[in-house]
Amino acid sequence: MKDWLTTKAAAIRDHLLPPDPGALRAIAALRVTLAALLTLLELMALEALWPVPTSDRVLGFAVALFAGAAIHDATPRQRVVTTGLALVAVIAAVLAATLAPQQYEASAWLLPMIVFAATYGATRGPRWMAVGSVALIGYLVSLVAHGSPDALPMRLLVLCLAMLNMVIVRFVAMPERPETELRRLRRAIDIAIAGIADVIAAAARRGGWTGSERAGLRRDVARLGDIVAMAQARVRDVGANQAGLQGLGAAINETVEDLERKEAGKKGTAQMVGLSV
Repeated sequence: MKDWLTTKAAAIRDHLLPPDPGALRAIAALRVTLAALLTLLELMALEALWPVPTSDRVLGFAVALFAGAAIHDATPRQRVVTTGLALVAVIAAVLAATLAPQQYEASAWLLPMIVFAATYGATRGPRWMAVGSVALIGYLVSLVAHGSPDALPMRLLVLCLAMLNMVIVRFVAMPERPETELRRLRRAIDIAIAGIADVIAAAARRGGWTGSERAGLRRDVARLGDIVAMAQARVRDVGANQAGLQGLGAAINETVEDLERKEAGKKGTAQMVGLSV
């Protein structure tokens, strides 16, 4: 019963807190959150000089949040281009939602068209998926707010401020460093391999497994597979696209393949000593 409860608790933990090798996901979430909070705090401070409606605060927070989460091109130059396109798209969407004739509910009729455009853009690649997502959230917030055309100057200022804060956080305060990310992934793979080897060696010395150890090793092997897949994807997205990183990317790929072979060997050893994985 104790082993069963331990296994279930670990499964719930893994579901709620999936593997985050090198804390890459946590750092990405922190960037997005900081950009959104910075926008909100600046708008609260701006209210001392110029009234800022609550709907505009929500708009700025949402645009900074979605832009930071959606824009993830491989190179800084590509991210800058996508950011500019997203700003143009969200301004156009907010203008459409604000200036459309309300008596004919034209803004509501435009919503399916914008959703279709955003969905279709997602099929054309990550850049257009990001642009469509940012434009859609800006349109939805403006549609719900029912702002008057007189509020457009403040609303456009909010959009520019939100995108500027996202750029400041991602390019200045917390820039993405591919070399560091790849080294963190290599270290995470090494640690995972060492952990699996230690568990198997301990079981081999004792000549058997407990139920919790058996379930724990299955989780460790699954986590290692996730880390390896993430490392390979990151190498493809970053190492092959940025000047000066091709050699590092090739080295990471070679290391990942070597570690995969080692991991397969550990799984074979586990099966030999009585564990089916």
